[in-house]
Amino acid sequence: MERSLVKRRFIVVYSANRLVLRLSHRTLRRVDIVRPLLIESVLISVGGGLRGIAFGFGFSPSIARFAEWKTIVPSASVVIAFGVSIAVGLVFGIYPAMKAARINPGEALHYE
Repeated sequence: MERSLVKRRFIVVYSANRLVLRLSHRTLRRVDIVRPLLIESVLISVGGGLRGIAFGFGFSPSIARFAEWKTIVPSASVVIAFGVSIAVGLVFGIYPAMKAARINPGEALHYE
C-alpha cells in the first residue's frame, strides 16, 4: 500500500511541474509549493480514513451475523486508525512535496 501511495504522490510531483512553471514568474518560497501539495495529501488521507471508518462500521454487523461473532468497534480504535491514516498521508506527502519545491523552472520546463 505504501508503494502505491508513494507512486501516486510522485505523479503529483510531476504534475506540480506545471504549478512551478505557472508560478515561476513570481518569487516563490518553498512553502508556497509545499503547502498545497500537503493540503492535498491530508485531504486524500482524511477521505480514505472516513471511507475506512464507514467500511468498518458498515461491515461490522454483517460479519457479526455471518460469522456469528460479537463485533465491537471501540471509539479509541476508530480515533487511532483515523490518526494513522492522516499520519501516513503526511509522511508520504512530505517527501514528494519537498522534491517538487526543489525543482527549478528550467528543469520543470524540460519535463514538460
